[in-house]
Amino acid sequence: MSDLAQNTLDGLFLGSSYALLALGFTLIFGVLRRVNLSFGPAVMFGCYAATWVNLNFGAGLVLLALVTIL
Repeated sequence: MSDLAQNTLDGLFLGSSYALLALGFTLIFGVLRRVNLSFGPAVMFGCYAATWVNLNFGAGLVLLALVTIL
C-alpha cells in the first residue's frame, strides 16, 4: 500500500512540475508573442542545481526551492 501512495505522490509532483513549465511557456508566449526557447533549459538548470545540492549537502525543501529559483 505504501508503494501506491508513493507512486501517486511522485506522479502528482511530476505532473505539477510539467504544468508549471507549460504555464511559464504560455505566459512568455502570451506577453512576448514569440517563443522563448531558453526558458526550458533555464528550468532544467534549476532542477539539476537543486538535485546536486540535495545529493551533496542533504538540504531541506526550503533551501532547495531557493536554489531552484536562483
